Amino acid sequence: MDSWQLLKADKQEGLRQIYDRNIQLMLHYGIKIVPDKDKVEDAIHDLFVYIWDKRQSVRCTQHEEQGYLCLSLKRALVRKQKNKEFPLESVAMLMTTDNAEIDMIKDEIQKIQSTQMNSALNQLTSRQKEALELRYQQGMDYEQISRKMNMNYQSCRNLVFRALSELRLLIKPTL
Repeated sequence: MDSWQLLKADKQEGLRQIYDRNIQLMLHYGIKIVPDKDKVEDAIHDLFVYIWDKRQSVRCTQHEEQGYLCLSLKRALVRKQKNKEFPLESVAMLMTTDNAEIDMIKDEIQKIQSTQMNSALNQLTSRQKEALELRYQQGMDYEQISRKMNMNYQSCRNLVFRALSELRLLIKPTL
């Protein structure tokens, strides 16, 4: 059972594992947004209390956790500033985000999406995969695909439609 599953099973051990795995990254990231370590630590602890309270409805996996936690921390810090919990001079820091951090979060999201897509594609039939490859990677129209796969035009369209429908069901929205 991974940490997020433990968390959803009401096990504090899951929360502790998630915290231990990510505290250094979150501190580093938070200090870039608000240069006050104590305030960042408070925001991180508040975030983990919130995660514990909402553990049944949190939709995250270990593969998504760094992006999820960093984005949630940033939102918490912005919210605290708006509520005047932080001094006005930290506003400039809140408005600028380190490009490396944004790139890290984008890369994390791209990895998650790629993993989900590959997993979903592996669940399709070989004919469905072939039809999708011909349509979207090779740019063939339905007429060309139907000739190449030795099937009639409407069956070809149905095959692609069913493959796309199945992919939509298999790929869950993230973050």
